[in-house]
Amino acid sequence: MQHTLFDLAPYTSPAPKVLFDENGVEETKLDRYRKEQKSDRLKKTQEQIEKLDRDQQQKLLSWLSDRLSSGAGDGEIIYRQEYSKCGKARCKTCEQGEGHGPYWYSYQKINGRLKKKYIGKKSPQG
Repeated sequence: MQHTLFDLAPYTSPAPKVLFDENGVEETKLDRYRKEQKSDRLKKTQEQIEKLDRDQQQKLLSWLSDRLSSGAGDGEIIYRQEYSKCGKARCKTCEQGEGHGPYWYSYQKINGRLKKKYIGKKSPQG
């Protein structure tokens, strides 16, 4: 049996969907997801700061000012657990919750730039 081009059409992959941000710049789904996550974290942080009383907000502002002006944090390694989304369209774990994990990541500021490194499921301290 001979196949024609039309017989094989269902087996070809569809063209990738092109996304554009608010400025008309092309972006991937992962880029858009990361941008949304940063926005969500910022909103949650702002909500938590607003819940602090005036004295606590002042202490936080003072602490942040000291850290930023002294350049503190260069070389310091901070470990934290995070959930991550795999990006698969039909992943039940990502759809129903925070995502996969939690996984350990390290953060280190080097020459003013924050570097993130995946550690894994096991705690970095042992």
